[in-house]
Amino acid sequence: QRKTQTANIDYDARIHRADRALARANEYASKMDMRLTQAEYKVAATEDTIAREERQLAQWEAESPNTERQTNDILHMTLQNAQQELTKARGEAETAHAELELAEDTHRAALEAKEQ
Repeated sequence: QRKTQTANIDYDARIHRADRALARANEYASKMDMRLTQAEYKVAATEDTIAREERQLAQWEAESPNTERQTNDILHMTLQNAQQELTKARGEAETAHAELELAEDTHRAALEAKEQ
């Protein structure tokens, strides 16, 4: 019976560690999902701003055909940076979800080990 109690304590400790790891992985995945959403929003907002500016430039050109067209390089650089942030956020979110899946598997294995 003492051996069974010791084994149960060991299993409970494993389950507790797996619970904590799962909670941390879930929190991290949620945080990375939020970053991904923010990055997607930033890209979309920058693209909208560029489209609006291009429409305004086209209108000015139509009104004044002799005007030389100028693009806003800063906006295009902002878009490029936003797209890079989006790519990074996607990678971080994918990693976080892979870690979450691993934590879920570890947790499930700990529970199954105790049942057996």
